[in-house]
Amino acid sequence: MIAAVGTGLMLARAARPARAPARVTAAPVTAAPVPAPVPPPPRPAPETLYIAPPTNVNDSASASAFSVELLVANTAEGANLFVRKNGATLPAAAVSPVPIGPERATWYRVTAGAYTRRDQADSLLLALQKSGVLASESAGRITRSPLALLVDSVPSQGGIVDAVRAAVEKYTARGLTVYPLIQDDGGARIFAGAFATADQSAALIRALRGAGLKPVLVYRTGSTP
Repeated sequence: MIAAVGTGLMLARAARPARAPARVTAAPVTAAPVPAPVPPPPRPAPETLYIAPPTNVNDSASASAFSVELLVANTAEGANLFVRKNGATLPAAAVSPVPIGPERATWYRVTAGAYTRRDQADSLLLALQKSGVLASESAGRITRSPLALLVDSVPSQGGIVDAVRAAVEKYTARGLTVYPLIQDDGGARIFAGAFATADQSAALIRALRGAGLKPVLVYRTGSTP
């Protein structure tokens, strides 16, 4: 009797459907938010340099406008090396950073001489070609550059030659290319660069201001010592 009951219980349990295991629902995975890319800071607007008109407009007709263009270098080092190598034969040697071409890239133009008449510049060009300073007899050309940056002056005095030399050396010792022109009153003005138009002087104005100078755009006057 007991055996029969036990057997019945076992059959009843076997007939009962098996309980499915409890499901464990995983919590949804939330991806970490990706921060939006930070845009680069805006570029500052290019500096606008105001170039005042020449201060001595009345001297425009008598400016020492004619020079000989000797070299156009793509670096300041190349231009200054040429001047240092040939400086003794280059009156009023100037290195002028000027924009050239459609991209307005800066090149460094080397000129010599500062004359009121073209034939004077022609004579200098011929002499430099014959002396070998220029690579060939076809090298160099006459250019009209009436403007320059006035950086200093030397008043008329006894021993003006020594005073002018000392004034120029003060700047060359700082790596600046300047040149003197003797004025009608016996004094001298110290210039940097030689330009056909005022806007060409912008790069040199920035450079000289960066060196602590206060250059003034003028029509260059005077003659080489």
